[in-house]
Amino acid sequence: MSRRVTGSGKVRKKRRMAILWRMFLFFSVVILIVLGFIYLLNSNRLSIQKVEVSGSNEYLDNDVKEYVSLVLSGNYFGIFSKENIFLYPKREIYTSILERFPTIKDVSFELDPFESQILYISLTERRENALWCKNTEDCYFMDRTGYIFDKAPTYSPGIVFFYLGGIEGNPIGRQFLSEEDLTRINSFIQAIKNHPDLASLLPVGVEVISPDLSVLLSGGGKIVIGDVSRLSDAFDNLLLSVLERGLEVENLEYIDLRIENKVFFKHKVY
Repeated sequence: MSRRVTGSGKVRKKRRMAILWRMFLFFSVVILIVLGFIYLLNSNRLSIQKVEVSGSNEYLDNDVKEYVSLVLSGNYFGIFSKENIFLYPKREIYTSILERFPTIKDVSFELDPFESQILYISLTERRENALWCKNTEDCYFMDRTGYIFDKAPTYSPGIVFFYLGGIEGNPIGRQFLSEEDLTRINSFIQAIKNHPDLASLLPVGVEVISPDLSVLLSGGGKIVIGDVSRLSDAFDNLLLSVLERGLEVENLEYIDLRIENKVFFKHKVY
């Protein structure tokens, strides 16, 4: 009886050893496959070897190139290289470039993984549409969407249309007004410039002192509008005052159009 038990125990032991051996082989194969996969992903044949940046000036192109190269020098989880042509962090690079370089409006990427290991990055720079100024000697470029993106040189008054107020602290990388509000303001300004009875007002800028918006005039006067949403009504009220009520627009210190169907004004006294 004891010999049967001993024989049965040997069989069970052999089975356990066989199972352990198969498990060892299985996990060894899995580890080898994973290591081979990691090696393949990190190999030079599947890595970005060069970054080319174009679309801006030489200095900005080089700055962007250096930054992208720094990002690609990292890895995921300490294992997978960010230089891999299939795994490189395109979205991270795109977002970071726009955050770090406010003068850049858009970024595009081109990479053919089968014919080239060069990552081509094309930059689109913002175009200045107006100035936003803290004061007459501290101005910044603003694009048509209301985004402030770079320091501007000093301009003589009246040379470039400018905006004042609405932002505290460093304005670079910040939004002055929404694109929709700026479109309304520009339409109001153009309507004044294009109307023969109002053209002598000569708008040169806009000032925002919450909650009021004012259009600044070349002679030092201003048109007080109030909220941006009232621009259309304000223009009709202004035109009505000039055409039907005989308001003289020369030498105005201010015109207040904040109250519907009423106009308050004052002429300069010399």
